[in-house]
Amino acid sequence: MAVFMAQRVAPTVAAAPARPLTVASPGQASGPGTSAAISPGISPAISAEVSAEVARVPVDSAEFRAATTTAAETGAALGATQQARAQADARLVELAARDVELGAVIEAATARRDAAVADFDAARSALRAIAVASYVRGAELDPIEVLLDAERGTEIEGEALLIESVTTDQAGQLDDARARRDDAAGTIDAASLERDAVGAGTRETTAARDGAAADEVRLGAQLVVDLAALEAARALAIVVGADFPLVALDAYHRAAGRLGREQPGCGLPWWALAGIAKVESRHGSFRGTTLAADGSLSRPIIGIPLDGTNGTRAIGDTDGGELDGDTVVDRAVGPMQFIPTTWARWGRDGNDDGREDPQNLYDAALGAGAYLCGAAPLGTDDDLRRAFLRYNVSDAYADEVLRWALGYSSVVIPDA
Repeated sequence: MAVFMAQRVAPTVAAAPARPLTVASPGQASGPGTSAAISPGISPAISAEVSAEVARVPVDSAEFRAATTTAAETGAALGATQQARAQADARLVELAARDVELGAVIEAATARRDAAVADFDAARSALRAIAVASYVRGAELDPIEVLLDAERGTEIEGEALLIESVTTDQAGQLDDARARRDDAAGTIDAASLERDAVGAGTRETTAARDGAAADEVRLGAQLVVDLAALEAARALAIVVGADFPLVALDAYHRAAGRLGREQPGCGLPWWALAGIAKVESRHGSFRGTTLAADGSLSRPIIGIPLDGTNGTRAIGDTDGGELDGDTVVDRAVGPMQFIPTTWARWGRDGNDDGREDPQNLYDAALGAGAYLCGAAPLGTDDDLRRAFLRYNVSDAYADEVLRWALGYSSVVIPDA
């Protein structure tokens, strides 16, 4: 392995950065010093490249806080819209049921009104018939004859009393029918007015429901975008208590875990890889290079020419410039600074994308771990120092890497 940085400042310990603002993970309640919480029911958003093992590690960055707030606001708006739509749906069910009830009331009242109208018409016809009969009967009688014939007078008085009684009965029936008709008509009018109001409410509520449904679709799509942004921001946010982003921690932790399964006797801790990455490339950030959420770099990291100057060992070109772009001498490449010949032997595919890329931190970390495991076991500080010397034959280098590594070992990865 070659070390490309001409100068290093060796810290006494890997000091933790200044304590950042605590940021609540999505779904966590908000409070003093925390970001707004995403609506209940929305799962914590973790970058697709970050494994579940490091998902609960606290991180912080201005971009992460902003993305958390944005996603939380969109989630809250979506939740409110979903609630509004559900309430509108429930209200429409109530209105539909009331419309059916009013329809039944109107139907029953209409039947009562029609029956009352028929009774009213019958009573009125009867009264008219009685009036006509009485008039005709009165025209046929001779008043002088009635006065001279006492028996006939008595008969006529009896008929008059009967007519009066029948007339009174029919008049009562007419009044009853009129009252029932008017009552039914009043019920129909009131029910019709309420039914009109129910119809207007149904139209208004349907419009509100349709608007909420449209907003739900829009906000749902926006939340997908916001959560994707949050995933990327979280992956690139700095691990609290360290100086590297979560994606870097994931690369180191994933590499150590895989090697632990493949080579149980190695015992490589993830923080040993972090120590090397710190010294070799500042975790993929050397000279302004930035690390992406998938472990790739914004630009290749290429070391100085290994031509025997600047304290380097002279190594002629071995890869035709394929990895380092130099066809004269070799250069160390990537965040873990692999010499092309070393990568040719130890290069690995750490992110399972089918490529072995020394410029990708996942691949580089797994390759570096495999190389270190060649000096296994690595269960003690002395073992690690021996492995670091294998990586770069320099006591100062091994001491510096070990100091950083031990400092990073204080970073706790919570149990899932």
